[in-house]
Amino acid sequence: MSWYRFAVEYVDARWPQLGGNSRKNIAKTLTATTIALLRAKPTQFAPAAVRTALREWAFNTNRRPDAPRDVVAILKWVRRNSLPVSAWEDPEKVDQVLHAIDTRLDGKQAAAWSRKRNRRILNVAMKYAIRRRILRANPLPTGKESTAVTKTTNAVDKRSLLNAEQAADPRLDPAPAAGRQAAPCLLRHAVLLRSPARGSRSHAGGGRDPA
Repeated sequence: MSWYRFAVEYVDARWPQLGGNSRKNIAKTLTATTIALLRAKPTQFAPAAVRTALREWAFNTNRRPDAPRDVVAILKWVRRNSLPVSAWEDPEKVDQVLHAIDTRLDGKQAAAWSRKRNRRILNVAMKYAIRRRILRANPLPTGKESTAVTKTTNAVDKRSLLNAEQAADPRLDPAPAAGRQAAPCLLRHAVLLRSPARGSRSHAGGGRDPA
């Protein structure tokens, strides 16, 4: 079963018990999830048109039968290119989906309450898939990881920092003698030249260190 087919059936199963806001929120979350689970990007359609087709028509039980031709064309393409539900067994795909629902259209991180709501919606969908024996287990992270956001880090590797003994070694000073007085003092503590030979050459060409 494709993810798109499952998502449509899930919406139809939940529709009678849901209020207006819940229906809208589920449609938004499933839209971002479905786009993340496509085999290819729908470059022949405008991104906004794809989102609208999914949010306003595919994941709306009442409106879907009356979808206009342009929307039907988009949804047919999505149906053909949707990955199977088994894609959730791939941790990389799970990460891609979580990134998609955690990110706003402008590329910025969504608010914490929005991320929590989206993940809660997906968790309910996963439990439904398990009850239907479509999935064997919930692939979404649990505990603290359930609300964690994947981040890139600019943190300095502590292994690259100079210790006190290394900082006092003139062979490790990368600054030439003429500019040594003006070089930032933090340079010693932020850069570690891995090769002693390189440090020796720099020292030899730069004269003596000030006493």
